Amino acid sequence: MVSKAEVIVRARVTKIVTAPFERIAFEGTVLSTLKTDGKPVPKTQSFGAPAPLWPTELGLEFREGQLVLLVLTRKGGGGLNIVNNLGAVLPAAKHRPPDNTKRSPEKSVFLELRSLLEETTDALPLAKVLVLLSHVASKDDLEVFASYAASRDPWIRRGAYAAMARLDPSLSRISPIVRDFEVHLENPEMDHVFWDIYTDIGWASRCGDFGMDEHLTSQARAYLPVYRILLDRAPQDCRGIDIGIEALKNVGTREDLGRLYRFHAHPKAWVRHEVLEGLGRILGKCVKRPMITSYEMPLPAEVAPWENAALAELEPMLRAQGIIEESSTGRR
Repeated sequence: MVSKAEVIVRARVTKIVTAPFERIAFEGTVLSTLKTDGKPVPKTQSFGAPAPLWPTELGLEFREGQLVLLVLTRKGGGGLNIVNNLGAVLPAAKHRPPDNTKRSPEKSVFLELRSLLEETTDALPLAKVLVLLSHVASKDDLEVFASYAASRDPWIRRGAYAAMARLDPSLSRISPIVRDFEVHLENPEMDHVFWDIYTDIGWASRCGDFGMDEHLTSQARAYLPVYRILLDRAPQDCRGIDIGIEALKNVGTREDLGRLYRFHAHPKAWVRHEVLEGLGRILGKCVKRPMITSYEMPLPAEVAPWENAALAELEPMLRAQGIIEESSTGRR
């Protein structure tokens, strides 16, 4: 977000303005500029954005007097708009680091968020600020997160684990996450918050949707132990099943053939089809699924015969790998 931004400012909300449904609007005073495109930045102006961009999950109330970091883009007349993307509005620390014109925008935002980190006391916002901070940090900053990884609060530890793995996806960073997933899957309370913190694991699993993007694919391979524990331990209706299946479809190895095959008769058609595609990719057999416009609608009549035919083609190879017994069949 920082590298692609045209302008980043630190501002104070001076007035809340009435806005259409599901939008917010306010007048703000720019206190300092962390990144500029070389054009003038008005001292005061009006801003508007979709309401979900306001970071209430970080403990920031939408009210006058709030300090915020705004990621902005130029509009046609030369004015500035808030970028329509999550992370475009962030809390700003009350006690900011001193100005330094030689500092990079990434470093300026890093120091702002680090100051905010030191001012945040509630566990969930603190965990999410840790993850945010990792987006503008480097491997040299790992020590900033280390003390939080030793916290007695599980949510703060999770934020630190996720942040450190993002910066250094080595096995030593991934192993605590695997153990944390094991604990969470035994009693998956606040599952949506859990996945908000471990958002990189979800995004990386979708690397195939982004043309096997090099960075996402590298992340997905590093997270393989996490995806494996998901499929080994997660309940059938857990969100993690979808994430684990998609990840192993994209980056799984022969070690994962059995894990995928266990879900070949899953109640959800999307899961069954991801499994077939994943088994085919690992075994070197192209499995091309039929055209399906929506998995939320009744499936076309030809889908069930296709599933059986695709599985029949894969069964000899699965038997050769010892995944299924000689006489068994997974067809329905």
